Amino acid sequence: LLKYSRAAAEASPLSSVPLSEVLDEVIDDLSTVISDSRAEVRHGEMPTLRVDRVQMHQLFQNLIENALKYRHPERSPVIMIESSSEVVNGMRRHRIIVKDNGIGFDAAQSNRMFRMFARLHQDGDQEGLGIGLATCQRIVRRHEGTISAEGEVGRGSTFIVTLPER
Repeated sequence: LLKYSRAAAEASPLSSVPLSEVLDEVIDDLSTVISDSRAEVRHGEMPTLRVDRVQMHQLFQNLIENALKYRHPERSPVIMIESSSEVVNGMRRHRIIVKDNGIGFDAAQSNRMFRMFARLHQDGDQEGLGIGLATCQRIVRRHEGTISAEGEVGRGSTFIVTLPER
C-alpha cells in the first residue's frame, strides 16, 4: 500500500531520462532473481522521455517481477522489452511493450488486473497483494499515458505502456 500511495504522493519533478538506463538499472537490481529463475531479459533501445525516473524504475521493476513471478513451470522465462513511436493527433507517443512467455491469463480479465487487490491467479502459489499492476497504472496515468494487457492462458502476457513525448 505504501508503494501505491507513494506513486502519487512522493512524485518527483519530471526530467529527461534515458529509459534504457533505467531498464538496465532494474535488470541489475533483479539480477539474482533473474539468474535463479534462469530467465532471459532482453530489451531494445528505449526512448529518452521527460518522466519521473524513480517511478519509471518502479514501473519496469513491477512488470519484470510479474513476468518472473508468473513464469511457466515447464520453460525458462523469456522477457522482451521493445519500444516504438508514432504521431497521433500531432503528438508523438511512445509504446513500450513488455512481453513474456509465462502462464498468461484469460484475456477477458485484462481490465480487472489493474484494480487494487485484484489477483487473477488465486492458487496461493504466488506471493503478493494485488497492488503491483494498480501501482503501474497510477504511475502511467501520472505521466498522461495508458497501460493495457493482452494474454493467453499458457502462452504468456504482453503489457503495453504508451507515454507521450513532452
